Order: sequence, then C-alpha cells, then structure tokens
Amino acid sequence: TDFLSRARAAGHAVPDANFRRALSNLQNRLNAATDAQYADQYEAASMAYAAYVLARERAAVVSDLRYYADTGRDSFSTPMAAAQLGAALAFLGDQPRADRMFGHAQTLLADNADPVGLRRDFGTLLRDRAAVLTLAAEAGSERVDRNRLASDMAREIAIRDNGSLSTQEALWTVLAGQALVAGSDPGQG
Repeated sequence: TDFLSRARAAGHAVPDANFRRALSNLQNRLNAATDAQYADQYEAASMAYAAYVLARERAAVVSDLRYYADTGRDSFSTPMAAAQLGAALAFLGDQPRADRMFGHAQTLLADNADPVGLRRDFGTLLRDRAAVLTLAAEAGSERVDRNRLASDMAREIAIRDNGSLSTQEALWTVLAGQALVAGSDPGQG
C-alpha cells in the first residue's frame, strides 16, 4: 500500500477502488490489533506501518496514534517502527510526539550493535538507518542526526564484501536519498 500511495503522490495512475480497498484493509488491521502497550515487536511494527500509510493519506485517527505513542512507545522496538509512528504523527500535525518517537528510533539505532543481523521483518541495521533517515526527512523532524545516519550508511555499504544490498536495504537507501534531496515536505518522497 505504501508503494501505491507513493505512486499516486508522484502522479501515477492507481485505480481508486483498489487503492481505497488497500487503505480499508490497513484500517481494519489497525482496528483489530492488540493494544499497542501489549503488542509484540512484529505486531507493533505492523501497526506502525499501517499508521504511517494511513496518515500520509490523511485517513488515520490522530487520537489513536497519540495513544500508541503515549502508552505503547516501548512496543515499537525497532527503529523503523518507531520512526513510522513518528512520521504518522508529524503528518497529522503532532510534531512534539513525532519528535519523541524519532528520538526513540535514534536511541534504538544507537543500541543496535549487530550490523549484519537480519530480523524476521527483513530488517537490518542498514535498512533501519535508511528508513529512519527517510522518515525523519519526510516528517521534518530534527530529532535525528541525518548527517550522521547518512555517513553511517555510506560507511556500512563501503565495507561490505561486494557492496550488495538486500531489496529492503536498496529501497530504503534510494528513498533516503530522495527524501534528503526533496527536503522536509511531508507526504512527498
């Protein structure tokens, strides 16, 4: 759904009925999710993704997202999930909570000492750095040190044996570059 949302924002034709069904599916999944404070890291990540896409489309309920950030912050235990919820809050106008979530994402990145590990969600430290950088730039958050993240990403890519990236790493690295070039216009990317 994120891909379709980005395609629509870029002016590409996306069938409206299909897109609305995809958004409805995300909203239904978010409504049926466990309370954020009790969610495991994968359910919380799924919730953050849904909130992010729905917020970009102005279809999320801001009070729900505030509740997630206030009561379930620690459940969003991957840097990308924390940043997605932060971006969702920023898109809906709650920059203070957004910045707190981006601060949480930055802390999670700093605490992650395993640069080559692959999680069940296909996450790696490089993918998470690129996603946090992208989302912070899109959301206009200054809580993330974008220059340091970009430098860390470049260093990690340079030291890889063959420089190859996973699909997730490549996608988010490209999005990070686009977001940095585009500036901090929420919803663009």
